[in-house]
Amino acid sequence: MHNFARSVLALASIRTGLHARDPVALNLCFALQFDRMRCEAIAEAMGVALERPALPELPAETTLYDVIVENLRGDLALVVEGGFASDRLRTSVLLVETLARRHSLGAWSEGEELDDLGALLGRRPRDLASGHVALDDAIACDDGRREAEILRALARMAYRAEAIAAPVVSLFPGARLRPVA
Repeated sequence: MHNFARSVLALASIRTGLHARDPVALNLCFALQFDRMRCEAIAEAMGVALERPALPELPAETTLYDVIVENLRGDLALVVEGGFASDRLRTSVLLVETLARRHSLGAWSEGEELDDLGALLGRRPRDLASGHVALDDAIACDDGRREAEILRALARMAYRAEAIAAPVVSLFPGARLRPVA
């Protein structure tokens, strides 16, 4: 658990500043999975049931993202040699696929998150940034009576973010914390 907590803290700074030299896909995968697993661990400890939100269908038509992915996988993968370069190409494909999902599902996800924040705050925030600030303030002032409600909303946010980034999260599919015996 100690390493889990340290990793979560380290990934917070990595998320705010992306650098091409870093393993961005891997860091994103870990960060999203840690967000979800943290909610699940707290829920288990509290005896709170969590629900995964259903995702809308992705559009069936071919997008520019699909073309880029096919070009990378079908053309460039044939000529890229070496473990590092091949890994960079593979993770770049996962990032492009994740961007495609964000493009398709981003507005839906933002609307759902604003609705969740609105339910917690008593009014729907005008944007996610102000909603997150207001949620931080509400959590700091909470007397503990709304912990389960807040946790469920945070878990829904984590589940949606992880589902949208499914290609990147596939680097470590099905990651779960083992129960403490």
